[in-house]
Amino acid sequence: MHLAEVYHASRTRLMEQAANLTEAQQSAQVPATPLWTVADVYRHLTGVASDVLTGRLEGRGTPEWTAVQVASRAELGLAEVCAEWDQIAPKLEQLIHDSGFEMARACFDVWAHEQDVADALGGEGDRSDPAIPTLVASLLAMLRGNWAAHPDLPTVELVVDGDSHRYGEGEPELTLRSSGYEFVRMIISRRSKEQMLAADWTGASPSRIFDALCVFPLPEDHLADVPGDARGWARD
Repeated sequence: MHLAEVYHASRTRLMEQAANLTEAQQSAQVPATPLWTVADVYRHLTGVASDVLTGRLEGRGTPEWTAVQVASRAELGLAEVCAEWDQIAPKLEQLIHDSGFEMARACFDVWAHEQDVADALGGEGDRSDPAIPTLVASLLAMLRGNWAAHPDLPTVELVVDGDSHRYGEGEPELTLRSSGYEFVRMIISRRSKEQMLAADWTGASPSRIFDALCVFPLPEDHLADVPGDARGWARD
């Protein structure tokens, strides 16, 4: 599955969902992004597409950058926001198709927020999404670059859906075993430090690599992406 297809599939599902959201659902707080409502997530995703296409990339990925995306569309209804996204997204998808891995973060972002919105609405993240292998492969490539750039990092083995990937020289000091879905959610910083530590690790002090392993700072609250937090993680 190409990264452009990953983006298109998540966007299509989010757009279809938006058409049926009640006012209360649009206003629901998103646990993964507690400053945002469900509607704000759509404002952010539309803003990302617009900013990438217009070259407004200073501070890209920072809270200040994303805050402008939301604030500048705060007075627009969800239907208006989705109309803008629908108009510009095909151009972004073509850019993703032509650029490949260079635009992978836009795909991580839209897929991650799709799961975030499902969680906010009392649903469940899609653990069988055919996009997951593509996202896993892209994140593994990103992590390989991280380890290559920082040879002082301990050697680590990542076993994702049974496939082993080793970063660093020599025997691994740390091994993580995970499903593809959990791996993506962990690397995109959708698990708390406590949840990260509770994962299937072999080796001492896995938290020493969290900064290199995760894209953003880890959230304080636990996120399970299952109805009613069935895994037992309590939300504050």
